[in-house]
Amino acid sequence: MTIVWTKKAEHALASMDRQIARRLRAKVDRWADTGSGEWSALTGVRHRSRLRAGKWRVILSQHDNGTVYVVDVDNRDSAYD
Repeated sequence: MTIVWTKKAEHALASMDRQIARRLRAKVDRWADTGSGEWSALTGVRHRSRLRAGKWRVILSQHDNGTVYVVDVDNRDSAYD
């Protein structure tokens, strides 16, 4: 599985505390390697899912070729707006 971070997701990480950003990257890497983590498909949106990391949500877009795009990282209160 190939993980690609979009500019929007990179910008979101750059604007937060470095330790939190590192933890979120590690969470995505662990999910990609092992499938572990609180992951679920988003209803009503094709090929989109979210990975939960405490109060943060990592929005993912999965493609058939095995590439997963990290679309956004946001606080749970505003992640689905």
